[in-house]
Parts: sequence; C-alpha cells; structure tokens
Amino acid sequence: MTESMSYAQFFLGSLLLAAALLGYFLALMVLRRREEALLANRKPAAKGSPPVAHRPAPASVQKTGGGRSSSSPPRGRSSGQTGLIVSGFDREGNKVYIQIASRELRQRKWGVVLGRDITLSDYPIPDPGGIVSRRHFRIRFDASEGSLVIEDLGTPLGTQLNGAQLRPFQPILFTAPARLSIGDLIVLTLTET
Repeated sequence: MTESMSYAQFFLGSLLLAAALLGYFLALMVLRRREEALLANRKPAAKGSPPVAHRPAPASVQKTGGGRSSSSPPRGRSSGQTGLIVSGFDREGNKVYIQIASRELRQRKWGVVLGRDITLSDYPIPDPGGIVSRRHFRIRFDASEGSLVIEDLGTPLGTQLNGAQLRPFQPILFTAPARLSIGDLIVLTLTET
C-alpha cells in the first residue's frame, strides 16, 4: 500500500510541477506582449499595423537626415534636404544637434521619438543625468492639418513648448521656429530647414 501511495504522490507532484511551469511560461508571454505594446506607442498593436522601427545610435552621436551621423551641423554645401532641426545645449553645455528629414516625418505615420535611450528612441538626445526621459517626446507631420505635431510621452519632468506645459499624450500643432524645454535645464530650438 505504501508503494501505491508513493506512485500517487509522485504523479501528483509531477502534475503540480507541470502546472507551475505552464503558468510561468504563460506569465512570460503576457509580460513580453505588454512590453511590445509599450514600445509601440503605449497602445496595443492592431492587426495589420506596421512594426515600430528603431534605429539605435551611440549616445555621443546624433542622427542627421540621409542616414549620416554628425555631432555638429553640416558645414559648407547644402544637402538639398528639408526637414526639422532640433538644436541647443544639454545641461553640461554640450551641443545637441539633430536633423530630421522632412521625408521621414511625412512617411512615418507615428512620427519620430526623441529621448535619451538609444534603443527606444529614433533620435537619441545624450543626457547622462537623466533629465531627458528614455522616450521623451514625439514629433510627426499631420497631413490633414498640413502642420507639425508634438506630443509629450508621459514624462515625469514634462515638456514645454514656447513656455506652455504640454499635457502627456495630447498632441498639439506647432510651427517652427519654436522653443522646447525639457525640465528646467535643457532648452532646444525647433527650426524648419
């Protein structure tokens, strides 16, 4: 009788272990899907929606239009591209210069994300002190309005446009040139080229 009880205990123990492993893997799947949804504009991805493309770059280098990288504005001849330039200084006095091609703003439905994280932002803003959030704000072109739109992505220190605080996740139209403040320390200028 003790032998049959040990088989029953073994079977019950194996069944409990299998259920625990199944629960663990299901929890991992749920967490992964939530993480993917957060990366995709903090909304669950709809069927047929294009995947979010990220272009990481080193923190000391800013992206420029046409796939070139530069730590300062292009000098000499003009590239012939139009777009948006985000320029200014970080809190340590280092120059920030990011050029976004107009073509990219018009083609990307969700726009481009700027922030300090090189993997979560399309255009990283170097900030070792953490004033700039990993995904701080988004800029896109609104074809129906024919204008640029900026949106704070729920950052703790917020974003100000021309002195007015942006409400998180509420896009507003703007025209360049405009003054953009991140927290109290980083001031950037948005200008069209």
